[in-house]
Amino acid sequence: MDPLTHLAIIWGAVFVAVVLAKWTRLTPVLFFLFMGCLLVNTGVLPTESGDFIRIFAELGIIFIMFALGFEESTDNFMASVKRSSGSRRLHGRPDRSRRALRLQAQRQ
Repeated sequence: MDPLTHLAIIWGAVFVAVVLAKWTRLTPVLFFLFMGCLLVNTGVLPTESGDFIRIFAELGIIFIMFALGFEESTDNFMASVKRSSGSRRLHGRPDRSRRALRLQAQRQ
């Protein structure tokens, strides 16, 4: 197949990924990766491409990394770290899970 045909298939997959991401309200990056795996593993796109596609693929990876960085804010990231159970144990905070509270009540 011609490299421009490959590129047209890729852009079609990007469009489908964006539509699915809006429909599910998830990040489109997940769908980009899924569509790429799907197209290569089903044989629609070859595993090895020419230089034209390879250059666009490298630019696409850079774009995905920037997109991930812009979607995640530092405040959201720090809030998720604080919510994780591992950070409670690291910072010496007591475990307030239902099981821990039940065990504490049984001990008293």
